[in-house]
Amino acid sequence: MMKKIARRTLRIARGTALAVGAAVMMAVVLGVTTTALAGTGVGATFNLGKANTVDAVSRLVGSVTGSMLIVDNNGAGTALDLRVGPATTPPDQKTAAPMKVDSQARVDNLNADELDNKSASDFLAADGKAQNATHADQADSATNTQNAANAQNATAAQNADKLDGKDSSEFATKSSEAWRQITTTGTNPYNRFYAGWTNFDGEHSTAAYYKDSQGIVHLKGVVRSGSFYDCCYNTEDGMIFLLPQGYWPSEHRVFTTLSGSNTSVGRIDIGRGGCYGTQNLPSGTCGGAVQAVAGNNGWISLDGISFRAEG
Repeated sequence: MMKKIARRTLRIARGTALAVGAAVMMAVVLGVTTTALAGTGVGATFNLGKANTVDAVSRLVGSVTGSMLIVDNNGAGTALDLRVGPATTPPDQKTAAPMKVDSQARVDNLNADELDNKSASDFLAADGKAQNATHADQADSATNTQNAANAQNATAAQNADKLDGKDSSEFATKSSEAWRQITTTGTNPYNRFYAGWTNFDGEHSTAAYYKDSQGIVHLKGVVRSGSFYDCCYNTEDGMIFLLPQGYWPSEHRVFTTLSGSNTSVGRIDIGRGGCYGTQNLPSGTCGGAVQAVAGNNGWISLDGISFRAEG
């Protein structure tokens, strides 16, 4: 009787060991297989702390009142690292954006390095003035002077007639402008000859003027064949050419120059500015006259004449 019981017990033990062994083997095989597949390929499990690979779009879709996804890094590193393109390509040579959004709503506390590929130094500060900015080319192009008395009240210098109560002509330019040539075929009051004057020839300097970055007006040229007028400033009589506003002296100026020969002296006067309405000028035209007062109309030189523009 005892022997039968021992034999049955041994058979049960052997069956149990076999079953347990099979279960262990299945667990090992399936476990290894599951670990190998998780995080790789479409439909796989996303494993935290490991590299997960899939060549398809993954979506997290839902409807919640708060944030749909929170990434919280309590360490010293960033919470999110977005990368595009090959790791060996420098950031400034990559063309794909690392992120895109479908909303124009403001993102609070977002501190960006650049805006439209421009850094903060490329923009005018909120309390800056237009004379400190490179994007205020003209203070005169404005239609709205009442709302732009100075740069603080203007959205851009193009919208202001004056800057701190001053016209743009009262400021020095960043660089000297090109010579403004005077010709017999000029199409506006400030680029043509008057009173019969013309350039001497094609070899000597031609009549022209310009204002440098310090606000100094310079004249040049050798002219001939015009009339002289020794009486009054700012008339067309004896006027070689006319300077526009912003190129006048603050008072009438008298200059001596060579005329007719290397030893003969001529006189050129520069008017402080006035308005005309007779002869060859449209009514209301204003300018500072460059007048030939004395000399030889065989030729007279304008070379070397310069003065500060104050009108």
